[in-house]
Amino acid sequence: LLNDGKSYEFVYKFYDAKERGWLIYDLDIVGVSIIQTYRSQFGDVLNNADFNTLLQKLNEAVLPDQNKTNP
Repeated sequence: LLNDGKSYEFVYKFYDAKERGWLIYDLDIVGVSIIQTYRSQFGDVLNNADFNTLLQKLNEAVLPDQNKTNP
């Protein structure tokens, strides 16, 4: 990745899913792991609420609000 003349490396972490082939399970960008970031965010939610709240937040992030109209 290039930004303002600086180069940033991505580190893709793979696992062998046998018949499905090699799949990416994590991405490390400038020393920040996507998995570790999500794990930390999930942990924060679970420290302050229950599992159902976490699922609700995930659904809200993935599914757009059905009451809003698209522009």
